[in-house]
Amino acid sequence: MKSLGFEQGHSLNDYLTKYRYQRDGGRSRDAEIYAEDFNDITFLKEYDNWMNDGQPIPIRNDRDFFDIQKKVWGKVKAHIHCCYSVEELIKEGYGNEVRL
Repeated sequence: MKSLGFEQGHSLNDYLTKYRYQRDGGRSRDAEIYAEDFNDITFLKEYDNWMNDGQPIPIRNDRDFFDIQKKVWGKVKAHIHCCYSVEELIKEGYGNEVRL
């Protein structure tokens, strides 16, 4: 992952989620949502701060979003909801990764 430009301490799933937040203008609110479930929510606040910091990440666009998954996992596991139809994914060359 580091060779792809990702920093240590965050998973590919973290980066995929951060890209979706940045792409759609959303914000992570885990500390607020799960505050009642944990005695210490420091780690959730740190996660939210990282998610919402607005700093660029190695995933620059939707194509990167899919291509990085193929490089790391050999297939696409995460999708950008409401972004592509199955037909569009197949047209873009992701027919083998489309799972319904």
